[in-house]
Amino acid sequence: MKKVVLAICFTLAILEHGIAQQADQLFSAASNGDLARVRQLINGGLNIDAYNSQNAWSALMYSSQRGHFEIVQFLIQRGANVNMRDPIDGWTAVLLASRGGHTNIVRILLEKNADVAVTVTENYSDINTFSSLIFACKNNNIEMARLLINNGANVNHIAHNSYGSFSPIGYACDHGNIDLVRLLLRHSANVNVQNGLPLQLSVMKGYEQIALLLISSGANFRIHSGWAGILLLACANGMYQVVDTLIRNGANANETDDFGNTAIMHASINGHLEILQLLYRNGGDLNTRGTLGQTALTKAKISRKVDVVVWLTNNGAIE
Repeated sequence: MKKVVLAICFTLAILEHGIAQQADQLFSAASNGDLARVRQLINGGLNIDAYNSQNAWSALMYSSQRGHFEIVQFLIQRGANVNMRDPIDGWTAVLLASRGGHTNIVRILLEKNADVAVTVTENYSDINTFSSLIFACKNNNIEMARLLINNGANVNHIAHNSYGSFSPIGYACDHGNIDLVRLLLRHSANVNVQNGLPLQLSVMKGYEQIALLLISSGANFRIHSGWAGILLLACANGMYQVVDTLIRNGANANETDDFGNTAIMHASINGHLEILQLLYRNGGDLNTRGTLGQTALTKAKISRKVDVVVWLTNNGAIE
């Protein structure tokens, strides 16, 4: 009797080992795009939702990550669980596909009711709590973003990790993609998320039309960005329309940064004569001294902005 039990245990061990080997072959085939081998293994009775012991990923997750559409399509048709989630890092097929930029795969997963609300867990220092929509916006993929939003993705989800916080509209502004910004705003994205970061990014990077769009959509332009406010950043970057809009909406033409430099100084040192003139017409003081005792004229001379120096001198500016 003892020998029989041992024989059965030995046989079961061999079978389990064989199944494990086949599962590994399935994951490898799904990852490498070998549809014929995937089909062969599944048709042979292997569990379609078997998961890798290393990371708890299924064949569907591997193929979604690598962008193998035909394999994804086959697995879904055969009943693979589109919402299977690894218990360690929180990955699902739609998260992996969105991170990889595979819009066609995201689409077919959503058709089978993949969950767009799920996020990566907090085990990744750089992308923890990222959603599929944040991945889409990070990749500047408006087609995928539209697809996810139309399927209920949260446009105001904020991901937090050791590097800071990240939002869909923040990434859209960072890329300068005004169409993506418009898409998010149409679906009620918060323009003042992350302490006004979308407007700050737009102005710092010189995306004037996006900045104007955000301001017209209610962005708070009075938020101080580190060492300087939005008006000063716009003056430094030569964004005349933004400066004009801010002034018309009550911005102070004599606003200063943390070092006592005025808006006029920022315009002068960067050679933006028209902005300098706009500020002056709206009450800007030409002769305010910064913390180093320098005036706009002094700074313009140091930066060798000849046109600005001439205009300031002709309008009574002093050093």
